[in-house]
Formats: sequence, C-alpha cells, structure tokens
Amino acid sequence: FDESDIAFTRRFMVSENLTSIEAEVRRPILNMYRDCCQEILFTVNPGSFSIEDPYSDIKPIILQNGRWDNLNDKMKPVFNRNGILEYGDQSDNIFYGGNEFRWFDTKSTRYQSPYIKKVSFKNNSFLVDLFPEKVKSDRLYFYDEEINGKYYIEVQEEDDDDTEADYLYVNFEFPFEQPLAGGDLYLVGGFSNWSYSEKYKMKYENESKSYKNTLLLKQGYYNYQYVFVEEDSKNIDLSITEGNHYETENDYLILIYYQGSHSRYQKIIGYQTINSLQNN
Repeated sequence: FDESDIAFTRRFMVSENLTSIEAEVRRPILNMYRDCCQEILFTVNPGSFSIEDPYSDIKPIILQNGRWDNLNDKMKPVFNRNGILEYGDQSDNIFYGGNEFRWFDTKSTRYQSPYIKKVSFKNNSFLVDLFPEKVKSDRLYFYDEEINGKYYIEVQEEDDDDTEADYLYVNFEFPFEQPLAGGDLYLVGGFSNWSYSEKYKMKYENESKSYKNTLLLKQGYYNYQYVFVEEDSKNIDLSITEGNHYETENDYLILIYYQGSHSRYQKIIGYQTINSLQNN
C-alpha cells in the first residue's frame, strides 16, 4: 500500500474518434530510400470537427510495430484540400523497413522447437539454449511469418497460461569476430518494452568471440531483434545485424493528436492501423 513503491508502469491511450484516416504503405520513390525503407501516406478528414490551424493544432505520430523508440512526429500537412489534410512529402514520412523478427517458442519444455538447441533442467530451473545467431544484414530478404516484435504467454501441457506457465532461463548467443566499436548491442522486442537497459545489453566474451546474455522469461512465443545503439547519439541501427528491406512486413499505427489554441492538453482525435502487406 505504499504508492511511492511502484511495481511497474505501462503506457495506454484513449482516443476520441472525431476524424477518419485513410492510409497506405508503399515503396519510397526517392532512390536513397527505395531499397531499405517504407513510406507512409495518409489523409485526415476532420469531418464536422473544427480545426482552426491544422499546421499547429494537429500533430500526427506514426509508430512502427508498437515501438516508441523510433516514432515519427515531424510531419506537417502537404496539402489541405477542402479541410482534408494530406501527409507525405517523400522525406519526412519514411521508416527503415528492418527485417522479419527472429523468434523462438518455449510453450513446451518436452520438445525442441525451431531455433532451440537444447532444453535442460538444472538447479531446479529450466535452461533453454538457442542456436548461435547469424548476421542477417548480408542476406537477401526472406519472408518469415511472425508477430512483428510482440510476444505472448502460453503453456501447452497445462490449463492456465497465466498461473501455470513456468519461467525459463533463455541463453542468447551472437557470434562476432570482435566487439563492435562506438556503441552497444541490445536484445529488444515487445518483451523488453523496447527499452535499452543494462538488463538487455549483450556482453562480449573474448574467449568465445560472441555476444551473450541470459534472460528469465515465462513460457510462450517471443519475437526479438539485435539492435546496435550508438554511444553518443543513441541512434538505433539495424543495418549491422538485421538489415533493412522495403519488402519487410510491418504494422503501423497512426495517432492524430489535437491541441487548439485554448486547449489545456493534447488529445487523440483519431487513429488508424495499417499493415505494409495488407494496406488496410
């Protein structure tokens, strides 16, 4: 009952559906982005909702796969056609495509699903060794169905996923001839809330010439990626480990924030989700 002793925090949003949004994801036109990125075009129709100055009162935000670490919040309307706002000028609406997420499945400890090298039981705990990873940035794009960075808890041999799924120590290994200079390598995904904390930092071992980390995770299905984060700028770079492709299947969430000249806070007046393959 100590309100200063916080167990966890979690972001959530409330939207007033006062606008309608139409959006699409396409391959960029500009050559510098054409093979590595995805371009999001969208229109905002306020309908009967009154907006005095759409260039200052409206602030769109686009999230890729639910991530807040690489959101896009720099867009301004390109056109205002009879109150319908059009966004997308071929440069400020670009996302790096990334690659399909790596994944593993620990819903059962009785068999080894793909990408799991060994499951053992030691000191009253389950240990899961994943196969050593490989760099994907030097490969051609290959579609692999996953859940875009998310995870879910599930156990196959029991009835209640929430209370009967066990906790497992999962060992990650990423071989590299030498440690990367100028930054650190992190293991991230929905399970880490896309945070780059010490807990998810990969540690380099000279003896094995590999980055390694061990996480305690509940049984289920997990998506993840290896991300290089530069020391000074904190820029996020997938090009070293995962690669960037315009074909990658990604989810995008468009949020439309509004704050008028007399408003005391920003509110969400509309949202739209879109998939780069489905475009709906």
